[in-house]
Amino acid sequence: MSNIVFYPILITIILTSIAIYTGTKDSFIIKQTIAGLFILFAILLRKHWLFMSGKLKYFILFYLCSIIISLINATHKGLVFDTLFYQLIFSSMYFFALELTNTQKEIIFKSILYICILITIYGLFQYLGIDFINWKSDYGRRPHSSFGNPNFYAGYIVLIIPLTIMKFIESKNFNKYLWLFTSIMLIINLIMNKTRGAWIAFICSIIFLLLIYLRKMRIIKQIHFYILIAVIFIVLFSGSFIILKDYYDKTNPSVIERLFKWQTAFEMIKKYPITGIGAGNLKVNYALYQSQVKQKFKISLKGTSESNVHNEYLQIFAETGLLGLLSFISIFISYFFYFFKYLNSNNHELQYSSIINCGIASGIIAFLIYSLSNFPLHITPTAITMFLFLGLSEAKENSNIKEEFSISNLKYKNIIFIFGSIIYIILIWNFVIKQFIADIYRKKAEVDFLKGNIIKSINEYEIAIKLDYNHSERTAYDLGELYRNLGDFDNAIRAYKISVDLRNYAEVYNCIGNCYWLKNQVKDAIDNWQKAIELGLPNPSDQESVKKNIQYAKSKL
Repeated sequence: MSNIVFYPILITIILTSIAIYTGTKDSFIIKQTIAGLFILFAILLRKHWLFMSGKLKYFILFYLCSIIISLINATHKGLVFDTLFYQLIFSSMYFFALELTNTQKEIIFKSILYICILITIYGLFQYLGIDFINWKSDYGRRPHSSFGNPNFYAGYIVLIIPLTIMKFIESKNFNKYLWLFTSIMLIINLIMNKTRGAWIAFICSIIFLLLIYLRKMRIIKQIHFYILIAVIFIVLFSGSFIILKDYYDKTNPSVIERLFKWQTAFEMIKKYPITGIGAGNLKVNYALYQSQVKQKFKISLKGTSESNVHNEYLQIFAETGLLGLLSFISIFISYFFYFFKYLNSNNHELQYSSIINCGIASGIIAFLIYSLSNFPLHITPTAITMFLFLGLSEAKENSNIKEEFSISNLKYKNIIFIFGSIIYIILIWNFVIKQFIADIYRKKAEVDFLKGNIIKSINEYEIAIKLDYNHSERTAYDLGELYRNLGDFDNAIRAYKISVDLRNYAEVYNCIGNCYWLKNQVKDAIDNWQKAIELGLPNPSDQESVKKNIQYAKSKL
């Protein structure tokens, strides 16, 4: 790979892991922004996409196509294209990794080493109560490092640990001790992190790593290897019920809430089983389906809307249907087919046959298991690294791929360069920059509100919505609250309607009803209160209060 393409990729790998910026409402958006800027730049610089290689390429393309097909039932098409853009950005790392030279691979591995040293030391400081960043929450001193959330951090850790262990085994001299130190620090951070789903993923990946390493070293015979794999996974599958019974204690409200989310996803799947409700559109539909599930779960919910159901497979199934789920799973089935095929190969031309790939494969196992209780595919550094690993596993040794298709040989190279630049600017502005700027305005609006600058806060919320409508459900709600407190009920209703357009909050329908009531528009008030009752307010006492409001309002008609 030419350096002009390699360096944007390297910068992305480094910065998406360590970058911190709290000038936005969502402190994690900086990582997504960096990925969009640099990887799209590398994509446009790559000169031979027409000659894409890779054993997983068709499965990845089918997965991306399933996202496009999900447009059929999508309420908000823009959210589908937003999802498609970032899944394309993440998955392109697989194709880039295929072309890395040995020197470039080693640079990436060393970068991962130093990244892990930095983030784990920072995580240790957080556990000790020492932090130089003003995060929204300290999560009870659970380390989250530069990720801003312990669950996000845990998903990255379990993906990386097996690689660091195998690099320790492979490396020599001082590097060996650095990899050992990194492995120990990652495990310590994982223990302090207290994400039990990540612990389960870690244990399974280490057992898997031990088995494949023993088989790779021919310490156990092939037939014994497959018997052990089968027995251990049967034990793990059986034992998981005991673990999950404790983990998902049905007397624990947070556990019930997670089970509630999964059941809500199933309701969406039953309605649109083939093509899904639309990529990125789960948040739009969640409240509409959760009301059906609420009758079975007698709990007090924190809210009536969610963006993620904390299960990557259910999320993909609900949003992109069976087509999306099967294409996504097929990526990993194909990967492990080739991994086991070349596990004992003496063909050193293939990275599949290397010791390092045992660590990569075990990290992929951890990623897949962690996806059962979280959403690592939506976490930028984790998703990028996972697809990078898939490509590194397949990359050939001593690769120095020549450019089969060079812009410099084209008669109209200047026109192509200008055309590519225009595409880059359009895509970056629409999918990256506008979201980032909008989130800066959201943060400014919050700060100005706390300072008492209400008018300035309103203007900043309005700008944020204009820039990034599809992600402004909470912004519009906060704006509606400001207008309502000022007695501007018309603008409050307008803002609230933007919020329920993006997420059908029962709570916001109640607010709309209250505004109409204050405007003496009784029928409109009743209609919105009834919608709130239909969706179900989180607090049962609020539900009863709204019912009484409806009865009283009807008596006034």
